Amino acid sequence: MNVMKNLIIPFAFIMFFLSAGAQKFNGGIHAGLAGSQVAGDTYAGFDKAGISAAGFVNLEVKPGWYLQMEIGYLQKGSRHTPNNEKEQYDDYKLNLDYIEIPLLVKYKLNEKLMFESGLSASYLVNYKESLNGLELDRNSLNDLCASFIAGIY
Repeated sequence: MNVMKNLIIPFAFIMFFLSAGAQKFNGGIHAGLAGSQVAGDTYAGFDKAGISAAGFVNLEVKPGWYLQMEIGYLQKGSRHTPNNEKEQYDDYKLNLDYIEIPLLVKYKLNEKLMFESGLSASYLVNYKESLNGLELDRNSLNDLCASFIAGIY
């Protein structure tokens, strides 16, 4: 019975969006900068910018409603540079490189405003951490990461 419930809900969701008549896929690429904050690194703030680049495919399933799938590269991490005035002497760097696959639902309100929301699965492909120039051993980071995405643009 539990298996049936797990199949019916996603099936109903997909059928709701696929009930559109004509289906035309669109695609493209996007790139930019991403800010990230790492919980547990003892340094607060978004102190390291990273690259974000992806290719995407989307489908308008109802007027103004889109389903979108992406595959991309995302840099995350943390950085703290010494500040003698604040008596902070550590030079810390954490670089994390991910391959990310987001699945999004998007709603276009008008030509100037769009909302998006969805889930993302990421896989850690590269890890480098150093403190005062000395490379540190990898700590207990998971290779897989799940994220919630929401945006307005």
